[in-house]
Amino acid sequence: MKPALAIENEDIADLALAEEVFAAEGIPVEHVRLWKGEDLPPLQDADAVVSLGGDMNADDVETYPYLAEERDYLAEAVRRDVPVLGICLGGQLLARALGAPVTRSPQPELGFVPIRPTEAGRADPLLSCLRDGDRMFQWHVDTFEVPAGAALLATGDAVPNQAYRAGRRAWGLQFHPEVTTQELEGWLEAVPDIERTYGRTADDIRAEIAERLPATHERSRQLFRRFAALVLAPG
Repeated sequence: MKPALAIENEDIADLALAEEVFAAEGIPVEHVRLWKGEDLPPLQDADAVVSLGGDMNADDVETYPYLAEERDYLAEAVRRDVPVLGICLGGQLLARALGAPVTRSPQPELGFVPIRPTEAGRADPLLSCLRDGDRMFQWHVDTFEVPAGAALLATGDAVPNQAYRAGRRAWGLQFHPEVTTQELEGWLEAVPDIERTYGRTADDIRAEIAERLPATHERSRQLFRRFAALVLAPG
């Protein structure tokens, strides 16, 4: 089979837990490090596309020209009904690709935040694995509007738009189901001054990771297994 394409937008964001699940389900992964200038392959060479996180704004195409290319690529994937999963910045890029704005969040989010599935989310083939109040990891200052014609699948108390589905097989998430302790430690080391923006210390976050991440991984593995099943199913 053809690989799932993992689009990396910066050097500290990768598939992490999702890659482990995809490997167990027999799905090969091809990494494209756009931040290093690597080229996106033709869409016909991929069975799925996962757009990952990053610290930049989805509209900062002058500083990061590859974001414009990535948005076009995601829009074409949706048109071709290629399964797409956009995570945090990836979900914002997918929203922009489909004509929706990305703006500052009502407030920055960092930590494990309760997610509340909508009626559409409770019936969704991917997001229905989440229960009301499940805590998913967040680290963002921007958020997306839901694209026209897309279904809002999950909300949050402070940031209303947490997940959507566009078309049959394209999902945008504001939260990070893929994170592991190792990856989050790398983020905390790379962004040392989080208290100024988020009002929380790195030690606060580390304590919350130890407490919350195991339960989050139960839901995240279900989510990625469901996405894998969609990739493996005939279109």
